[in-house]
Amino acid sequence: MLKFKIRVIGTKILGRLFSILNQEVIFWGKSRQTYNEDGLWTQHAHDFIADETFLKSINRAIQATGGIDYSIAWRTHVYIWATNRQLTMQGDFVELGVGKGWMVSAALASIEWTKAEKTWWLIDRFQPNEVDAITGEVRAHLKSNRYAVSADLVKANFDGYEQIKFVEGIIPETLVNLTSAAISFLHIDLNAAQPEVEALEILWPRIIAGGIVLLDDFGHPMHELQKDAMKDLSIKLNFNILYLPTGQGLILK
Repeated sequence: MLKFKIRVIGTKILGRLFSILNQEVIFWGKSRQTYNEDGLWTQHAHDFIADETFLKSINRAIQATGGIDYSIAWRTHVYIWATNRQLTMQGDFVELGVGKGWMVSAALASIEWTKAEKTWWLIDRFQPNEVDAITGEVRAHLKSNRYAVSADLVKANFDGYEQIKFVEGIIPETLVNLTSAAISFLHIDLNAAQPEVEALEILWPRIIAGGIVLLDDFGHPMHELQKDAMKDLSIKLNFNILYLPTGQGLILK
């Protein structure tokens, strides 16, 4: 526990140090813009954040959250890339853990979704309460402003998209209502180890060859339980997880 606390404190100190570098460093005698957000600091190219379509996606995501900027641009970029890649492949899209709809809203502003012959399933409790990191059981006394207040508000955000279907309830129990025989993209963001693993094990046979599974919290601090549980499942089902510097985990079936 002490080592964990020291690691967290050290990460915060480094993050504060990097943030005062004014987002610009001198690299081999040349000034270079840096990226410093969501636990990721890098000098590598990230000009996508100034792309007009990407900015439109971020603004659409902020609209979905009621004006809150989650500051997760690179994670959002990965998500948009994955959904765009799978757009023409056989199989539906499935979102496990929707929140207020940040990721889906951003993707819809970047991809030609209306031309896709597929369904996008949004599955969540659609409640603001936080959950236990292992079991996913609701903590009635704790709430997060990133979680949905109600299903009606999230549905209103996606009004007009006939290909989007909602399933409200606890995962994995509610997966019996997911009728798709083939899945080409699965995003998992449940903030709890047990339901994430159980859900992926249930849906794995339906994911097509070449299908993408994107794990939102895989490599993030304080989410080690999810990472370890998913690594155990990867051995059982014989798949590999790509560690991304955004903290996400990428699985290509």
